[in-house]
Amino acid sequence: MRAALEQFWYGLSLREQRLLLVAGGLLSVTMFYWGIMHPLLHQREEAQRRLDHARTQWRAVVEALQQLPASANASQVGQDPVRWLQNTARGVGLRASVTAQTDGSLKVVLSGDGTALAGWLKRVQKAGFGLWSLSLRQKQGDLQGEVVLTWR
Repeated sequence: MRAALEQFWYGLSLREQRLLLVAGGLLSVTMFYWGIMHPLLHQREEAQRRLDHARTQWRAVVEALQQLPASANASQVGQDPVRWLQNTARGVGLRASVTAQTDGSLKVVLSGDGTALAGWLKRVQKAGFGLWSLSLRQKQGDLQGEVVLTWR
């Protein structure tokens, strides 16, 4: 096979050999760009769009937090913090599930609008709950959060 390829190559004129070398170089550069560089550049642009979107959402949450009044306090919670947490979450349009943990903390699983969730968290903290942990993720257009709170 190699001998046949060498015979073919040396059977070409010098001009044809140069033409094939130039064409092969151009093909290599084209394959490198479209196979490696273009997908990388596209990923970078997409990542930048996602980052800009996240920054915009973060600014909206911060602005919403600054505009919320301090309306709740510890006396409003009463004897049943689980019910109070569920009612306040429903009051701002969130779906919430509250479970008491063995260590005395309360685990709250929420879903709904990010701005409402941020406002609810601020209200909960002003009511006397301590924020132990918070994890958020976007799922099917809703922001879902898992919050572990301590009750003082």
